[in-house]
Amino acid sequence: MGGARAGRPPAFFGCQAASNASNKAGSVDQSWRSPGIYRSAGVDDAALASAHRQALVVLPFAVDDPTDAAAQTLARRITADLISDLSRTPTIRVISGRTSQLYGGRPVDVAAVGAELGVHYVVEGSVRKAASRIYVNVALTDAKTRLQSWSARFDRDLSERFSVQDEIVKGIARVLHVAVIIEEGRQRRGDAHPVGRLLAKGWAAIFRANENGGPGEAKAYFEEALRIHPEHPSALTGLAAHHILSLVFEVVGDRRAIIGRAEELLTRALQQQPRSSSAHYFLGLARKVSGDPEAALKSFAKAIELNPSHAAAYANAGHMLVRLGRPDEGLDHIRYAIRLSPKDPTLASWQVFGGEAEITRGNDDAAIEWLTHAITLSPRRLFARALLGAAYMLKGDSGAAAQQVAEWRKLAPGITNESLISTLGGLKKLSPRVVRGLRQALGYSS
Repeated sequence: MGGARAGRPPAFFGCQAASNASNKAGSVDQSWRSPGIYRSAGVDDAALASAHRQALVVLPFAVDDPTDAAAQTLARRITADLISDLSRTPTIRVISGRTSQLYGGRPVDVAAVGAELGVHYVVEGSVRKAASRIYVNVALTDAKTRLQSWSARFDRDLSERFSVQDEIVKGIARVLHVAVIIEEGRQRRGDAHPVGRLLAKGWAAIFRANENGGPGEAKAYFEEALRIHPEHPSALTGLAAHHILSLVFEVVGDRRAIIGRAEELLTRALQQQPRSSSAHYFLGLARKVSGDPEAALKSFAKAIELNPSHAAAYANAGHMLVRLGRPDEGLDHIRYAIRLSPKDPTLASWQVFGGEAEITRGNDDAAIEWLTHAITLSPRRLFARALLGAAYMLKGDSGAAAQQVAEWRKLAPGITNESLISTLGGLKKLSPRVVRGLRQALGYSS
């Protein structure tokens, strides 16, 4: 995937590239080829050409009895674990669980889902719990023909939930002609019920951070979970995520101390689960907000290595590539993240990354397109408004630039110009062109 042409808006805005991609028998959808982060780690084109990489979405598993809370929890866990395991399969690209959740609880047309998300296959399933037994039905459907490619029914003891999931993964992999499945049979341990509930609430708050303007009550949930289980890796990662996101969404005091605390928590989590893509991802965010893009890029690359469908890691890796003077490659990663999770809750952030990349590349019209969409999704995003003001100023539209600056001053009247730039960007990390636009928009002479 190449970068956008000069003056051309991002390809995913108002287009149907996903559904229009060639899907002739035997062809490879090149839009699902993930970009490489490091030039030294080249892509084997011959291997990619022979690997028929397929994209799919796992819809939230349904339950027969909507009043059965235990069955609903089980269905959510099976859905999430299935997405996680399938994402480790080299020739499969899985739509983010955050996007697939939007289709839960309502009837859907698999063809419409396939066209909307640009996927070839749709996985659907249902879960029923009766006493100590679990009954799981699952089907893999070709979204274009609406024909089932594979289906199975499982009747197991409740303690065998993970073996059922493993059978589902293997069945889908066979149908898609996957040669190698990475990390099959990963060991898992069930959480005690109180900790599990706290973790669910904590991570829900983390996922709603963009919507709520911060991680909110996540900290309390993760701290309570750690009081029960002091070294629980998911709780350690979640608490670190809270600290990092508080820096992303708020102008706080001792940033260095907060980053240090987050890194210490993530180190403990990784000591127990060194192959946790989530922990590596949040370590990347910690390094990002500390102003170390090279170290952040390495962490995001590790998260992608462990989970090839980690959309947010692709987006943030792209942002770091932009900051390292490689905006064309950065846009490849940002676009690919949106391809994986086109309705992601953090989509507004990724659009800001795209806007910064286009300003860096000198494509102010394209940058305005990205940033306008970001603000439509998240009107209180300060840096998006500042960047949009910069893009307008660089384009020569000082009136539109002044309007954006006025809007962010209303949203954050106590934040100085320098605090905005240094906290959310860092003058020494932003490209000279972005810095010039920001300074001009904020009233500096240069």
